[in-house]
Amino acid sequence: MTSIHIDIYKKVNDQQAYLKSYTYPLHKTILELKKEILHDFFKNQFDNIQFMNITPKIYKDYGLMFFDKGLIPSINDNYTFDKFTLPNRTFQFLIEPVNVDVHTGSRKRENNNYGMKKGVYKHPRNEIENNHYAPRPPQVYEFNEDDFPPLG
Repeated sequence: MTSIHIDIYKKVNDQQAYLKSYTYPLHKTILELKKEILHDFFKNQFDNIQFMNITPKIYKDYGLMFFDKGLIPSINDNYTFDKFTLPNRTFQFLIEPVNVDVHTGSRKRENNNYGMKKGVYKHPRNEIENNHYAPRPPQVYEFNEDDFPPLG
């Protein structure tokens, strides 16, 4: 059978309260699990759920991604479970329901220079009259015999 076992917990008064166990097939996505949990426990009052991995053992398999301890990033929601793990494993997730505002979900930049700051890279220059800039004169290397002792 190609499925995993997922235990769902919720934080109540600083305690982890057990809610339900799911046996979930590997070909389903994390987003589908989140939608099912939202429908079962919160009756679609919230938009999204944040998963926090509280599994005592972290499964790391060759060539697969893994669920690290702590908050699971929402960028992983569209991946199927077979990208993360092998069948017949047990995971424990602490859930926290959240509302995501669609209009402010992506941050707009105030300036339109694609994240680049103006004036970050400056050439070293000397200021001369009329606010014109000229490059510095080249420096002459001074060879000192004491800096290079003989190798023998």
